[in-house]
Amino acid sequence: MSNEMQGRYEKGGLLFGLSTASLFKFIIGMTVLVSVYVLLAAVHMVFGSCSCGTIPSLNANSSDVESSSDAELWETKRFGTLLLSMAAVAVSAAAHRRDHRLASFVARAICLVAMLLASAPYMPPGAVRVVLAWIIFYIFVAWVAKAAARGATVVWNGQHSELWHFIISLVHNLGSMSVLLILIVMHPPENWRLWLNGRWSDVSDHNSLPMHVVGCIMAGMVRDLLVCEQEFNTMGAAMLVHHLVTIGGCIFSFASPAGAGTHGLNEINLELGSAAYSIFLLTPLDERWRSARSVIRPMYWAGMSLSNWIAIYFGTQWFDKLPIFWAWPCVYSSLGATLIVLRQVGVLLDVRETLAIPTVKLD
Repeated sequence: MSNEMQGRYEKGGLLFGLSTASLFKFIIGMTVLVSVYVLLAAVHMVFGSCSCGTIPSLNANSSDVESSSDAELWETKRFGTLLLSMAAVAVSAAAHRRDHRLASFVARAICLVAMLLASAPYMPPGAVRVVLAWIIFYIFVAWVAKAAARGATVVWNGQHSELWHFIISLVHNLGSMSVLLILIVMHPPENWRLWLNGRWSDVSDHNSLPMHVVGCIMAGMVRDLLVCEQEFNTMGAAMLVHHLVTIGGCIFSFASPAGAGTHGLNEINLELGSAAYSIFLLTPLDERWRSARSVIRPMYWAGMSLSNWIAIYFGTQWFDKLPIFWAWPCVYSSLGATLIVLRQVGVLLDVRETLAIPTVKLD
């Protein structure tokens, strides 16, 4: 247990008949058990969803099926867009290594715009405009946060990272998601089941809030890839995979023939889990915040684990049971499981870090 935790809990009294040190050890044990369950459930979700023999056959309307000529034309466009994206990534990597920040930014912007244009045919009407509006808003928020932070840093993954990166993340996953969730609750659909199961066109007849949820998340990932600079280490690579998988999940959510409301609520849930991590990272390390941090850390473990469990519930008990072609829940579950594993392994790594730091016995 770390000095921070050991010093705090060895001085404590009793809670529910347990010393606070014993209580914290119990919390760690429960976190590990829950993490094992979540990881196994994520794997089970993928195998269950991708078992095509147990899932209803294709039940798509004619609007879901492209004509052969349109499909051939689209394949040609997609191949060209893919080449453009790969070239932009290569230019971005080369420019970044030579510290040409502007060239790297322009190359990344070209890559992301190409990706957005390539996915546009699979998005519902108005989705691209929603994503672009949120990107512009988040770039403005990043500019304000960077100016306000004045070069301040926080310790992340053992290294000093710029504070404004984490401020804009908290604005997104706590601020924006809370506002959108409140608006959904304030303007509820007449039939929740139809809203959760419906197509994007059906849900948008009530309001466009689920579209804004998915568009907001996609924009947040694009914003990070555009304006945030990180060293390419193990954690940086994991975050890159996280962002690319999340973008893919958003595109897939927009393309899904059903479950628009489910996508919206599940993605709010995932972002609120990420908010627990953002709050933990933004809690100062100095002595005055030791008590708060000793409480916030277990809250991060619990919040992230609960968010991952809810995501598995949505995947297995709701989206997986929709009468749509089996490949949709299979891909959705695979993307979701990738994110859940990354997030839950992050929790376990933080638990290991807490236990690995040498302790100082207090008198």
